[in-house]
Amino acid sequence: MPETLTKIEDSTFGLCKNLSIITIPQNVTYIGRWAFGNCSRLQNVIIKGKITPTITPTSFVEETGASIEDIAPLRFVLYIPKGCKEDYQNNSIWMAHAIAIFEE
Repeated sequence: MPETLTKIEDSTFGLCKNLSIITIPQNVTYIGRWAFGNCSRLQNVIIKGKITPTITPTSFVEETGASIEDIAPLRFVLYIPKGCKEDYQNNSIWMAHAIAIFEE
């Protein structure tokens, strides 16, 4: 993704079943609904910016049943810039996804 990107639109990477790692550029401040919906192999998310991107409860989810309401958060390891860990730990939506958080 280009470093000039500021927003990841709704459903941008939805259904990318083979996506296992994604690097979010430093200028991204918003990740839309279902942006990474059903990316079931996503294991690592690398955030380059020091500002915590806003996400929705459905930015990183997968369908678990027949209904659209049957969803679960995707779980992944989160890599963030040094000094930002507290911001992510205080964000309940990000914490629903983080298996672990590492500062780089």
